[in-house]
Amino acid sequence: MTTILFDVDGVLIHGYHAKPEFQKCWDEDLEADFNIKRSDFKNLFIYGPFVQQVLIGKKDLDKALREVLPQIGYHDDPQNLIDYWMERDANINHELIKHVEILSKCSGIKLFVATNQEHVRANYLMEEVGFKKYFADIFYAARLGALKPDMRFYEEIERLHPVPKEEVIFFDDNQEVVDSAIKFGWEAHQFDTPQDLFKSERVRSLLQ
Repeated sequence: MTTILFDVDGVLIHGYHAKPEFQKCWDEDLEADFNIKRSDFKNLFIYGPFVQQVLIGKKDLDKALREVLPQIGYHDDPQNLIDYWMERDANINHELIKHVEILSKCSGIKLFVATNQEHVRANYLMEEVGFKKYFADIFYAARLGALKPDMRFYEEIERLHPVPKEEVIFFDDNQEVVDSAIKFGWEAHQFDTPQDLFKSERVRSLLQ
């Protein structure tokens, strides 16, 4: 059984890619739509409690936003911003999904998502975006208690899905993450466009 893992942002979703030229940012209109400065949101929330607590499952997204948003001038219900975030950050890479659909129907292949996410968006991606149609499960940071490229991220996936390392193929936009996955023993490839799937000989054989 071959396991193929896909990252979300910059891979399955056109979003915050590791390379700026590929980025499509959900928060581009944040100031116009919510009167929240992007720089304030990033500095006081994303680089603070979001990365340090929410992404690794130590604090709920809604609670963290309620603590920070008043500091940057937003006093309405945080759920409004969460809904906006989820909808804007769901720009599916449809060209890639065509390949994913083919792979999901191949005998001896099992597909998973492996991503740095918190609980709300992980669930949104599977249920609302519809990734559960193709992927057996989503392995994400808040569930695993660790962020890529930390080795604990891969160790927890291996614990939950115990298969030989040589049977795992992983695609991620971040080269540092790819390098750490290779160090862990997986076959891993840096992803910019769907053509990068063909970097893997095994995947190429399934799609050709």
